[in-house]
This record gives sequence, structure tokens and C-alpha cells, in this order.
Amino acid sequence: MATKLKKISRSILLKVLAFIIIITSVLGILLSLYDVKDVRYFEALTKENFLESTDHAQIYADSIRNVITALNWYNHLQEYNVAMGYFARNQWIDYNATDGTDIVKNTSRSKESFASLRSHVYISNERVDLSPDSPELRSYISMLINESTGGNTSNFRYEINIGLSESFLQSTIDQWNKDRQTLLEAAKIAISSILAILISFIYLVFVTGKKSSDDEIHLSFVDKLLLTDLNLAIIATFMFVGIDVVRDGPSINYYNIIPIILSILLVACVLIVLVLSLIRHMKNKSFIKHSLIYIVLSKIYKILHNIYRFFIELFLGGPLMIKAMIVLSLFTVACILSIEFPPLIVVVFPVAVYLVFIYVKKFNLIKQIVKNIKDGDIKNSIIATIAGRGELAMLANDINSIAEGLDKAVKNEVKSQRMKSELISNVSHDIKTPLTSIINYVDLLKKEGMDSENASKYLDILEQKSQRLKILTEDLFEAAKASSGDMPIELERLDVFSLIQQGLAELDDRIEKSGLHFKVSIPEEKTYVLADGRLLWRVIENLLSNVFKYALRGSRVYIGVVNDESSDKISLIIKNISSYELNVAVDELMERFKRADESRNSEGSGLGLAIAKDLMEMQKGSLNLEIDGDLFKAIVNIPKCEYETTDNAEVENNIEIENS
Repeated sequence: MATKLKKISRSILLKVLAFIIIITSVLGILLSLYDVKDVRYFEALTKENFLESTDHAQIYADSIRNVITALNWYNHLQEYNVAMGYFARNQWIDYNATDGTDIVKNTSRSKESFASLRSHVYISNERVDLSPDSPELRSYISMLINESTGGNTSNFRYEINIGLSESFLQSTIDQWNKDRQTLLEAAKIAISSILAILISFIYLVFVTGKKSSDDEIHLSFVDKLLLTDLNLAIIATFMFVGIDVVRDGPSINYYNIIPIILSILLVACVLIVLVLSLIRHMKNKSFIKHSLIYIVLSKIYKILHNIYRFFIELFLGGPLMIKAMIVLSLFTVACILSIEFPPLIVVVFPVAVYLVFIYVKKFNLIKQIVKNIKDGDIKNSIIATIAGRGELAMLANDINSIAEGLDKAVKNEVKSQRMKSELISNVSHDIKTPLTSIINYVDLLKKEGMDSENASKYLDILEQKSQRLKILTEDLFEAAKASSGDMPIELERLDVFSLIQQGLAELDDRIEKSGLHFKVSIPEEKTYVLADGRLLWRVIENLLSNVFKYALRGSRVYIGVVNDESSDKISLIIKNISSYELNVAVDELMERFKRADESRNSEGSGLGLAIAKDLMEMQKGSLNLEIDGDLFKAIVNIPKCEYETTDNAEVENNIEIENS
């Protein structure tokens, strides 16, 4: 379900639809702006009644100011003419005002006549009447009275009556209502368009660059072609040009509206594409790396860095002769320049002496280390004393490698000699023990004769020791063949479980005598491997024989098969608790004639694990051992073989073979 929703939400059709919605919404905003181009009163959008508007209060505020200016004509004649010009332009304003001496008016209306108007103002030192009342206008009148009287309102000498004609008021209210209706309709379109733009743009921001098939960010042709800083420059240019066009206020009429709208829509399309390109680069974390500034600076840095590395490599890692010539040349040039500028030699000479001292010191260290190695001291390292990439450092590393190689070779030789001694000792002991018994019991038979009552017991012991000597000889022969690889191998497709099941059935008598509890865990699906059945069974038999000899009586033995799909091998794991203390290293247990029973009193030659390891390597597999306390764990890794579905009954997941 989630994958299906992801596929739908990131589909190209939905992205195109969102893009179209944005462009259509921009067109809606442009058309709503064109509809309000003839609106006179934009305040009508927030004020329902013209008489409660700021425009209505402003008319009276301007009229009161001009009336007072006209009454003060004797002080400001120029301002008087401006005030009269205001009333000449606005003849629908009736006024009748006096300061007690002069009178200015354009109507013969009485006070009562002014009061009968729907909109009028009366101001005197006694009271202020407003119809309708306006807090903004009342505040303005109060401020004007305070300014003209110096804060003493009783000195206000003006009496002013101002009113708006009914014809003007009615036409203005009609225009106000018409503008309000136009603005409300345009606002609805604009708000819905803006919401559609926001929703569609946010959707595009989230899904741009992503496909339904994966969550990776995929860059488009525009993203790869256009650099991010150039993209930003284009967007900024469009914005500045747009601001200038709006500020200059281009004339819009019926004939040029279509080209203007088409131009704006085209610019909007380009801006959306460019902005989404920037967002994809941000998601891809390539916003900075895909910029022209970054590319230029990185190129400059790379060039300077290469030049720097060239000189550093030349000086530090180049031939010693070239470095010496460079130092000598620089020192010579410095000496020549010091003729004109003597202080230069004071700086250059100590630097030259220091460089010579450093290289001589390194050379003496190398000479001392070589002498130490010659004298047999091969443990000291020279890398810590000589750093850098020069010839002396390289020589030091080579000498150190030689020292490490010598040290490793000496350790391997010592280990090899020790192993040879142990091998000879173990073989001698394992052969000598049964052979000594055979000789002793043969002597007893000679002395007592075949008629002795102990003769049958002596013969049984002779047979047992002879059999052990035979097994030891066969094991030695097989170990030699397995180690040399001189054994025929026939790889075939085998069912591991069937092999284990068959082997356990053959060893049923030994399982009963051992007192061990075997627990086998096999996957439900048949597990096939590519191996030699005879050799693989010998490996398993050797491991089981090891279990019978060394496992703690009465404990459990776990046999399991692990099929890891990420691996090309199948693991057969055998775990048991040892009856002996396992204080032997894992790698030593793989050595020939190495036994967990250091006293070598138990049965076994110590060759079983070594033979099993060699046999598995011959079959392109491996045998690994793990020891955890007294837990002994053998892991046989066998190459997989492609299995085929069969009609055989499913193998039980857990098979438990227990003997009480």
C-alpha cells in the first residue's frame, strides 16, 4: 500500500498537474488585479460603510485645515489661495466658518441646515459635533484645537460648519459599494490562488528529483546544464526587473493586457523551473559544488596545490642530488644578492647549516641502525626516528622492512624447529608405547608358554596394541597423502542431512556406549553441497571420533547445518563439552600429533583434525575450530551446490538422538 501511494504521489502526471495549477493560479491573481484597476476606494475591502472609513474622515480633516487657513488670510495669503483652490476643486463640500471677524463660506446654509445633513461637522470652543462620529477625526480636531490655542481650548475663536452634499455622498456610497463588491470577489480569487500556489509548490518541493522507483535524487537536464550561482543570478535579475516594472507602474489597457499576462506567465514558468532546480541541488548536496564560483576556485586551488606539491615532492621526495643542487643554487643566489642586501646572508646561512645538519643526522642514524642489525640487534625500528618522504626516509623504511623480515624468519625457524622436535617426540611416543607393550607381552608368552592361563589375555592385549599400531600407521600414511594432495577426488551433489543421518545410524553402537546425547538441527529445505562423499564422510567421522574420545560423558553433542544465503558455503557445526581442560591454542590443535590430552594416555594419534583440515581444503572447503572454556566447536565450511526440488518427504527440523 505504501509503495503504491509513493508511486502515485511521485508520478510525472501529478507533478505536471501541480505545475499547471501554479501557472493557472498566477493567471487568476493577474486577472483579479486587472479587475481592480478601476477601483477608487481600496479601503472598501475592510470597511463596509463609507461614512466609517478613513477616506470619509480625511475629507473633513483636509477641509477643516483649509478653512482655518482661509480665515488666517491676512498672515498667509499664498496659503489662502491654496485653500480656496481646494474648495474650488471640491465644490460638493459645503462650508460656513468664522473666526469672529471674518467669514468664509460657499453656502447660505444655517447651522440647523448643516445638522440635517447625513454627514457634517460642527466645531466651536463650546463643543464638537460629528455626524457620524469618528474617533480618528475627533482626535485630529482635538489636536488642531490644542495647537491653535496653545492648550487653552477656551481661547478657540473659530466656529466651523462643514457638510457633504447629498448628491456627492450618495454617488460616493454607490461607488464604495461597487468597489467593495469588486475587491471582495478579487480577494476570494487571489486568496484561493495563493493557497493553491503554496500547496502545489510545497508538494513539488517534496517530490522534485524523486522517482517512484527509488528514494534517490535524480538531476534533470536543466540541473546539469545550469550552474547554481548563474541560476540565482537569473532569478535575482527577474525579481529586480519585476520590481522596477511594478514601481514605474506601466499603463495597462485592453490592447496590451494579453501580452503583459503572457509575459508574466512565461517568467513565472521559468522561475518555478529555476527554483525547483536549486531545490534538487540542495537535496543532492551539490548546491555549492555545482556553482561557477566553486568550480573556478577549486580549479585555482588544484593548480596551486599541484604546484606546491611539485616543489614539496621535489624537495622532500626527489633525488638527493637534485635537492642538494637546489639548496646550493639558492645559497649561491642569496650570497650574490647579499652584496646589495647584506642582512640576507644572516638569514640564509643558518638555514643552510640547519638543512645540512638534519641530513647528516639522518644519515648517522641509518648508519647506526645498520650496524645494530649487523651485530644481531634486529628489534629496533628506524621509522620512528626518520620521518618524511625523502630518499633517506625510504632507505630507512627498507632497512626496517629487512629487519622485520629477519625477525619474522628467525621466529618462524624457531617455531619450525620446535614443531619438528615435538613431532618426532610425539611420533616416537605414540609408536613406542604400543610397540613396547607388544614386546613385553611376547616375552611373557615365551616365558609362560601358550598353555598359561594368561595366554588368552596376553593375546587380546597383543591384538589390541597391534591394531592401534596399524591404525597409527594408516593415519600417518593418510596424513601424508592428504597433505601432499595425492588423493583422487570425485565431486558430486550431496545432501548433507542424508550423509549425517546415514553416518549416525552406522555409529549407533558407539553412540550408545559413549553415553552422549546427540541433538541434530537441520534446515527444513534440503541442503546440497558439492563435495566428495567418501572424503566428506571421513572428515565427519574424524570429528565424531574426536567427540567420542574427548567429550564429557553424559553431556550433549550438537550437530547443526547453517545455510547463509549471502555466503557460497554451507556450514556444518559440531559442538561438545570437553572432558579435558582445553588449555591448548586453536591453531596448535590443527598440528599433527597434537592432542588435547597432553599426557597422551587416551586413544588417538592426534592426526584426525589435521587430516580433516587437509581433506576439506582439497574439496575447496575449510575446517575451523573455536574454543570457549570447555566448549569445543568444529565448523566445516562446504561449497554450495544448486539444489533441485524433489518429491521426498520434508526433513524434520529437529532430530534428537538420546541415550540414557
